Amino acid sequence: MVRDRRLTYRGLEPLTAGSAGTDTFTIDFDAEWTGLTKLVVLRNGSATAQLVYSGEMTLPANVLQPGELYVACHGYRKLEDTVAVVRTMTMVRPVLIVESLPGPENDPAVYTPTLFEQIVAGTGAAQEAAAAAEALCRQLQAGLADGSFIGPAGPAGESATVTIDGAEEGESPAVYNLGTARNARLRFVLPRGRGLQSLAYSAESNLWTVTYSDGQSAAFAGPVLPGSVSGSVTSTSNETAASSGAVKKAYDLAAAAMPKSGGTFTGPVSAQPAGQAPASSLLRNSKLAAEDTSPSYNGEICWTYG
Repeated sequence: MVRDRRLTYRGLEPLTAGSAGTDTFTIDFDAEWTGLTKLVVLRNGSATAQLVYSGEMTLPANVLQPGELYVACHGYRKLEDTVAVVRTMTMVRPVLIVESLPGPENDPAVYTPTLFEQIVAGTGAAQEAAAAAEALCRQLQAGLADGSFIGPAGPAGESATVTIDGAEEGESPAVYNLGTARNARLRFVLPRGRGLQSLAYSAESNLWTVTYSDGQSAAFAGPVLPGSVSGSVTSTSNETAASSGAVKKAYDLAAAAMPKSGGTFTGPVSAQPAGQAPASSLLRNSKLAAEDTSPSYNGEICWTYG
């Protein structure tokens, strides 16, 4: 197994030297090796072998000699114009291969294919698999065209119904089927929403109190109101608009108002002379004179007293 680029050998049983074509191995890789092309290198003394890993594989005969078998893995992945490489560390505990008695004189020789031969064989196998898949695809398309996949109609499906049983108030939203799988009768559980029940303002505390439909309430501060108006209305000529513009404006408006004492005007009252048009209901200017006098403006009334 390979974990964190360390390859360890499971089990303590040694292998027998001289065996060929029978002993197999598999390697359990961690996630780092996903998608990599994996090359397994085996070394026993001066004998080496290289295998393109494709799952369960047979140990090459040339490395099954008495001694210690070391295994290493190398992973490769194409990255644009370069190659990413991952390698395992040297095994701390190799696989022990014990000596066996020599075989008979006519013992057959076992050949270990080279790495190039393995790549060529793998390419050929991939081409054969692609050709077989293409032939199967053509066969399926032909069957689809001539109606080979059209069978008799099956039995009619059973109808199903869905009805709403109603809704009720609850703590959490939910839906229950009070009927069957084919004839569903659904009942919904809905939590009550939180609405506004009342809104009240207290001038004493300057707070708005909001009461919700669930009985809870919350208070919010009202606008900031001035405690008093500063400035002197007797010295507005010395006030600046930036410091007390509101006070000065109030003074100017009061000064321009018509003087009066209670319900009696203390000064003369007159209408605008230019606005004294005849045949209109207006507040008209009138004048008392000791002798007949012509009006000074159109619409003015002159009285002669004796």
